[in-house]
Amino acid sequence: LKLCELQPDIKELFTLTSLDKIFDIKDDETSGLLGFY
Repeated sequence: LKLCELQPDIKELFTLTSLDKIFDIKDDETSGLLGFY
């Protein structure tokens, strides 16, 4: 599962709760799709 284009407050929440270490968070959809290859 890859997450992309998160709103800044949601991204901060993922960081504060260390969920950013579990989920692969990308800045945009293209980066997310390229992450599968």
